[in-house]
Amino acid sequence: GMVNRYRAHTQEICGLKWSPEGNYIASGGNDNKLVVYSSKANTELVKFHEHKAAVKAIGWCPSSPSLLASGGGTADRHIRFFSTQSLNQSHCIDTGTLSFI
Repeated sequence: GMVNRYRAHTQEICGLKWSPEGNYIASGGNDNKLVVYSSKANTELVKFHEHKAAVKAIGWCPSSPSLLASGGGTADRHIRFFSTQSLNQSHCIDTGTLSFI
């Protein structure tokens, strides 16, 4: 197989998730960045800077392949939704205001 050196983050990578089709890999780092890398183009597609803490949780939407969600640590407390089409944050949820019963 082909292996490339991955240098998207300045600090430790703490989350990694392939998209359902395998076109993209999303990585979250202790540098608070969420990076989407295109395996087809063999290049970084986009780097999102919205999180205020390490990005550990990453999930791709099964029904909408261009959408991914990520969760930031306790200093961030947001679940953020990003689009690989618009290359923007499309939505965010403040988990600090949610009460779980």
